[in-house]
Amino acid sequence: MPLSASPGRTRVARLYYRTGRADPLIQEAQTAQRRERQLKTRAAHHGARLLASIPGLKEVATTVESIDENMDGSGVPRHVSGSNIPLLSRILRIIRDFDLTHRQAPMSGNRRKYACVRLQSQTHSRYDPDLVQRFIRYLNDHLYELEHCAGLSADELLPGQVLQQAILGSNDTVLLQAGQSLTEPLIARLRRYEKKHNLRLIVFIRPQD
Repeated sequence: MPLSASPGRTRVARLYYRTGRADPLIQEAQTAQRRERQLKTRAAHHGARLLASIPGLKEVATTVESIDENMDGSGVPRHVSGSNIPLLSRILRIIRDFDLTHRQAPMSGNRRKYACVRLQSQTHSRYDPDLVQRFIRYLNDHLYELEHCAGLSADELLPGQVLQQAILGSNDTVLLQAGQSLTEPLIARLRRYEKKHNLRLIVFIRPQD
């Protein structure tokens, strides 16, 4: 049956639209989003003003103020887009959000891959697509060095790797000693430990010769 834009249909549609917006959960979520944007805007302005008041840091102030701008212009505080966002702001936004997503990733699975997928899914809208591609390429090209510097979780370990430092669990309990070579059973044991205690182990791997 063809649709028509009769007044009756319009009133019904408007009623359903208002009903949805009146849902307390939806209103609460919308209020939280507005509050978050307001806080980001305020923090950006305050941080920029503070830095701008220091001689020689005016350009740094502009960078800090623009970190939460989005490529499509939907960010804060000035709603600028694309190349109008300072280059360093675009770079720092990617690094910051990657780090946050990596830390908040589910306990199971590869956190680094999870964070990269999240970045790629929001290119063009939030992030500079060219910079995201360069960032992920850098991660892949320097994966081993980065893993050694940053520390791995149990889900990112591979058999044959040798521990640079002892692995400490809750209450600083030593789970594995430095110099020990990892095997599949040991890695599985560490993963079970993370899941049981709901924590992320920090594992440092010895550099390869």
